[in-house]
Amino acid sequence: MAAKISAMRPGVDSERTCSRTNLSLVASAGRLVYRVARKDIGPLSPRSRPTGGPRDNWSRYDIPRRKTVYCGSTFIGAYTEAMYWAKQPLPEIIHTLALELEKSGDEFCREVALQWTKSHMSPHCLSAGWRERRKLYTLKLPSKGWFVDVSASGTVAAIRNGIGSGSRSMSGITLGDISGDNRGVTTGIAERLAVTKLDDGTLPLGVRFQSKHGADLECWAIWLPPAGSKVAAPKDIGEGFSIPNAVASKDVEFVCKSLGIRIH
Repeated sequence: MAAKISAMRPGVDSERTCSRTNLSLVASAGRLVYRVARKDIGPLSPRSRPTGGPRDNWSRYDIPRRKTVYCGSTFIGAYTEAMYWAKQPLPEIIHTLALELEKSGDEFCREVALQWTKSHMSPHCLSAGWRERRKLYTLKLPSKGWFVDVSASGTVAAIRNGIGSGSRSMSGITLGDISGDNRGVTTGIAERLAVTKLDDGTLPLGVRFQSKHGADLECWAIWLPPAGSKVAAPKDIGEGFSIPNAVASKDVEFVCKSLGIRIH
């Protein structure tokens, strides 16, 4: 497992409470973080989100008119976030059909999986092609600026109370809501945080959050600055690492066992 690297600047506290908003902040401070991305587009080219329309397919802390990059503080964190999609449950229609055919859900799922594997990749598996089209990239966060720690109790309270003067309160909001699957809620909170001025006059660079796969897996959502902005962006360091299979990597092996998936 890769070590977490903070690379704090001398004289700068790594974590503090914003005196203007009461948000819990984490210094960017040139930290190194990791991201799995396709080789043909690289680690800093996610899609920009529109201003309107449904947000069901957005990632957790995406914001309108900006690109959001998601990273992990460790190799394992980055692999887990990238590979989890292979563990997604079978569509609800499978369970509906099982009821109509008067079969148990597990029995019918096994039959579907058996038929599927005759001409497709087995369920909960990642192909060698998926792995070979991607790399694990190292990104260096800007030397200056702050991220909001959305998992901290101070931030939860600040959001609940309205994130500073003049903001509408969100009475009853909890960490479960902030980190949940309701994209209207999570992206709405991110959108408000992104325009909240901190006590040093800057805007947050993004958020630090806990992976839903474990509180020890620290993750980052980085809002890339718009074109022409004077705000520094994260930098891609090196050419990235090829993604090995579980036989060649203890980190990949750990993630596969943790998620219950296979990678070829």
